[in-house]
Amino acid sequence: MQVNKLGDLIRERLEILGIKQKDLAKELNIDSRTVTNILNATFMQTDRLERLCIYLKFNFFEFFTRPGSPLAKYGHQACEEVRKENERLQQQVTELQKALTEAQETITHQKKLTDILSMTVEKQEQYLKEQKERNKGS
Repeated sequence: MQVNKLGDLIRERLEILGIKQKDLAKELNIDSRTVTNILNATFMQTDRLERLCIYLKFNFFEFFTRPGSPLAKYGHQACEEVRKENERLQQQVTELQKALTEAQETITHQKKLTDILSMTVEKQEQYLKEQKERNKGS
């Protein structure tokens, strides 16, 4: 089927899913004349189109950015911008994971140093105590 208007695309999707117009009317809580208007539509309200997308499990909004449509360049441009942002965020996540790993390693080393220093202080205190006892005994 040649898709020249939004209604054609909706009609095609109904056929693919085997959904009758009366079932669509019932699901969207509209009358059959409104369904006919939808199927002949070149445009429609965003909220109604959103409900159609959900019911028919298809993103009809892509119709407006299909190749050859006046908005096609914006759809591609927006996708490219999202792709670049995604790459930037992935790089940022990688850098943050690396920084986190380095920080965890630093903390581990600092804990070991703290343990060593604690043992050293304990040994020094023990040594001083022994020296004090020797000095008393002399």
